[in-house]
Amino acid sequence: MVVVFTICAGLLPVIIHDAFIRYLMVSVLIFSIFGLSLDVILGRMGQFSFGHQVFFGLGAYTTAILTTKLSMPIWISFFAGILFAAIFGLIIGLVALRRARGFFLGIITLGIGKITWMVAIKWRALTNSTEGVSFIPPLKLWVPFVGVVELNQAITFYYFALAVLLFTLFLLSVWSRSGHGRAVIAVRENEELAQSVGINPYKYYVGAFTFACALAGLAGVMFAHFMSSMGPDSLSMYYMIWMLAVVILGGRNTFSGPIVGAAIFVFLPQLLVGIGELRMVIVGVILLVCILVMRDGIVPSLSLLVTKMRNGLSKAGH
Repeated sequence: MVVVFTICAGLLPVIIHDAFIRYLMVSVLIFSIFGLSLDVILGRMGQFSFGHQVFFGLGAYTTAILTTKLSMPIWISFFAGILFAAIFGLIIGLVALRRARGFFLGIITLGIGKITWMVAIKWRALTNSTEGVSFIPPLKLWVPFVGVVELNQAITFYYFALAVLLFTLFLLSVWSRSGHGRAVIAVRENEELAQSVGINPYKYYVGAFTFACALAGLAGVMFAHFMSSMGPDSLSMYYMIWMLAVVILGGRNTFSGPIVGAAIFVFLPQLLVGIGELRMVIVGVILLVCILVMRDGIVPSLSLLVTKMRNGLSKAGH
């Protein structure tokens, strides 16, 4: 399945030459990573977070400020953005997860999101307030037999983003099968039972939460260098609601669900651009119908449908 996805995704820029479509394709890849990071909390942990955009925005702001205001090397700033998002997530997890679970955790993260957004607005000397940070330099990669490639075009950044998405899927796959990942799922299913067999719910949840925040920071730094500018909107509830819908629509606790959800959210509004202001209303109605009809998400629902069809054909054959 991964091989088929990689081949198809790798051929898309070769087939599609439209610059704007390529730009949207890069956006899908970045938001897929963001959605996968949120699914660690929603799907794997079974918890709520209404402030996950904070770690996306912090990653973006960190690399933007370090490269433009402090003139730090791009790749040091890139990894510093991921590290800062992870450290901030660790601090939040250590405090919030000691007592809070479920909806209460969601309320705490919602408050943190609001506070962080206000800091970005008010701290003009650091963040430029609502104007944001501009002229973020593009990433540069050394490619064998080619040399240094500047990722300043959609097609070059696309292949970099695709490689990072595949690496993210690999990390999530390894983590899910590891003792830590299985312990997190055990806590999600029955926290008291998991604790009775020696699993420390607090420790494993803090680890998973920090991992999710690091992945969100990764998506954020990629977004900043791709867009070359960013502002406090990256810390707003707009991105949070968007990512919630991406994960829920695509399907929680799946690797492909957030990718499908991100593709729908990026491309569907563009397909309806000709109808003007009503397009977002229609997009909302379509998404609402999808969620009501396929409550587990598109990917799990389609998987169940395919399984039923196969079983039906198998019985008919006998």
